[in-house]
Amino acid sequence: MRRSESASKRAREPTESPQPDIISPKRQERLPPTSAPMSRDHSLTRDYHSDRSEPGSPPLRKMPAFLQLSEDEIIQKFKELSWLERTRVAGSRTNEDSKWARCDPDMIAGRDRFGDIFVWKNNRVKLHVPEEMNDYINASPITMKSNRTPLQSKYIAMQGPKQSTTDHVWRMAWHELASPAVIIMLTDDKGYPYFPTTASQTLPMTTLDEFGDDLQGTITCTGDATLSADGATEIRKLVMRVDGEPDEKIIWHLLYTQWPDFGIPAANETASLLNLIALSRAKNAGPSNPRIVHCRAGVGRSGTFIALDHLLEELEAGGFSGDERRSEAEYGAGGAAVSVYL
Repeated sequence: MRRSESASKRAREPTESPQPDIISPKRQERLPPTSAPMSRDHSLTRDYHSDRSEPGSPPLRKMPAFLQLSEDEIIQKFKELSWLERTRVAGSRTNEDSKWARCDPDMIAGRDRFGDIFVWKNNRVKLHVPEEMNDYINASPITMKSNRTPLQSKYIAMQGPKQSTTDHVWRMAWHELASPAVIIMLTDDKGYPYFPTTASQTLPMTTLDEFGDDLQGTITCTGDATLSADGATEIRKLVMRVDGEPDEKIIWHLLYTQWPDFGIPAANETASLLNLIALSRAKNAGPSNPRIVHCRAGVGRSGTFIALDHLLEELEAGGFSGDERRSEAEYGAGGAAVSVYL
């Protein structure tokens, strides 16, 4: 999934009207953020580059090289990535078999929330629909593989749905996810409320038999939303049922409210973000079961969340040896990663 150079200038689609802000009924109950994430070192503000160590603790060693880049080096890395992106896009216009080829305009018409945020033609989730029907949804399968450990985690980075694409989201969830599954929502803006929010509220899985295959079902919220201990995440247990299918699917919907669009979480929300990552892993059936991650565009916050989750797994699994890493007990892998990357 790609954000074009004009992303910073994007506006709402003319057909996308503001929706009532009913997604976060418990926001007024927000608790002060906790001082540390679950089961991690509390010393998130420690000077990681110091050679000093606490009495009785192992000597502190260097952080991984990629966490020690200067501001100029980071800027240069982004310039290199931007140039690589331009090269890929240029190639996609002349070779439709390229990894970076774009979907046909007729396929995406009316389905994307933003005109400058798109998925690659040869790396996208395809809806399970009858042959010859349009199987497009703005969602990309992502597999993060470790070069140092056997770790492998799967995600689906999705654009925030519009009213007209809500049915597509639940169709995708039914076919792509095992139970229990997780949807991580990293925005509490006034986007379309595509999921049930209150106890016993039930929404239809499909509001229109768009594909003529009579896929019918419901999504029910089993209880009122609960807040995570740090107060930053609204947790809902949803149950999906499809007519004619004997089994139902449990989907945990995790709405993180502390990450603004085009911004970063506040410094005192480091712990709550780490807690969200840990919670999403705990609620999911396993790393081979994709977690759906979305914000508004499905690029910035979604991609950052996926990268952080992968980095934390690498650090926690000992993917960095010798002077390239310190144990979690020494500096708190998550705290270092989030502090640097945000």
